Amino acid sequence: MSRERTRRRTGAWRLMPVVVGVATLGLVACAGTAYAVFTATATGTGDVTVGVLSAPTLSLASHTPTSATLTWTAPSNNPSTTTWLMTETGSAVGSGTCAGTKPTSPCTVTGLAASTTYSFQLTYTLHTWHTSSNTVAVKTTASSTCGSSETVVLTGGSTAHFSLVGGGGGNGAGTSKGNALGGSGAPGASITGKLVNNSDSPVTLTFVGGCKGATGTDPAGGAGGANGYASGGAGGTAHATPKSGGGGGGGSASFLRLTVAGTTTVIAVASGGGGGGGAAFNNGNSGTPGTSGTTTVTTKTATSPANGLTGISPSTGHTPGGGGGGGGVKTEAAGGASGKGGTGGFNYIDQGTVKDVTVTLQGPTVGTNPHATGSFTYTSSGATP
Repeated sequence: MSRERTRRRTGAWRLMPVVVGVATLGLVACAGTAYAVFTATATGTGDVTVGVLSAPTLSLASHTPTSATLTWTAPSNNPSTTTWLMTETGSAVGSGTCAGTKPTSPCTVTGLAASTTYSFQLTYTLHTWHTSSNTVAVKTTASSTCGSSETVVLTGGSTAHFSLVGGGGGNGAGTSKGNALGGSGAPGASITGKLVNNSDSPVTLTFVGGCKGATGTDPAGGAGGANGYASGGAGGTAHATPKSGGGGGGGSASFLRLTVAGTTTVIAVASGGGGGGGAAFNNGNSGTPGTSGTTTVTTKTATSPANGLTGISPSTGHTPGGGGGGGGVKTEAAGGASGKGGTGGFNYIDQGTVKDVTVTLQGPTVGTNPHATGSFTYTSSGATP
């Protein structure tokens, strides 16, 4: 005599008596619910273990223009033979540490396109049994281009962590003989912070990136970084005979503003770095390298934009140009003297509560982007691009 039994469980693992002879087993899973179907011929008794294949909760840890880092807590009650796979819109991811079976949390998906939305999911498999995590939608940030902006909506009750860096200064030019190098452009200032939206309503964060200063030439100075919160100063031009180098331009400042209930407040300005000084051509075959620009980590209490000043353009001999000052707030940053680097601009940070949003900022510190565009990164428990 044949008997067929179907058992459905959504809880813990348990033992269940079944009819056993020559038996076959099929398993099907659907969104955290497991079904076990048994067909048997002949007679007798036996035990079989059934249960639920648990799915993890997937979260976004951070993202950049070309990558996304995801994290999850592995379920503790799944069999050791369970495997898992990270997918994007149903297809397995192909690059980064999330690729392949059984990636480790946290993992990073690489090779993404800037300003593009992706949907990630983690699927667990045991034989023919499958269950999937929640879907995490990620919009990558915009590429770091001169004057680029990024807008993020922070939902009520959520928290955002961010990092803001000003534009770097441009390098000074070397001599035409190649016997001395120009000074390096300085990195922009870096500010990190946390925002907590204590209200039930969404608020908007808008970032505008500063631009890097241009590299000096022989003999012209490089242009200062434009756009951003305040522009960098141009590098000074070397005098007359094109043998010494022009100074590098200063970087412009990046900034972050917060909009709450229709009111917009600037909460952070990360200044641009100073441009490098040009190299001097001396008599004979000798040369004197230019000095590097500097980064300023001093803050001011005012938010008024202050463009960096132009580096010195000397009027005699084979004298090199000075680096331009970086953009910032309140007080204009000085350009460099002949062959000297420019000074970074001043910074601004807000602290306390802006309406219902608590703002906590750290820094400024020296960034890591010499001669590079300003940048912005964030992670959040409730931000949507």
